[in-house]
Amino acid sequence: MKGTYLLVMALRKDTSILVGKHGFVHFQKGCYAYVRSALNGLDQRIQRHLRKQKKIHWHIDYFLPYTESVKYFIKMII
Repeated sequence: MKGTYLLVMALRKDTSILVGKHGFVHFQKGCYAYVRSALNGLDQRIQRHLRKQKKIHWHIDYFLPYTESVKYFIKMII
């Protein structure tokens, strides 16, 4: 399945997160959204983001462990 997805995350407190080569990045508490497309494997991509144990691949992988209330929305392309 292919399409676009939106992850909505809540960061409960101000946090500095080590984001790969970017070093520490400061994030203020609040809600964050991450929008991407998946040309193949939309379901697998979302399930990967929701897993706790995974190889760090994208910048979002550094951020997700610090968030709560991850919700997702999809728009499939048929």
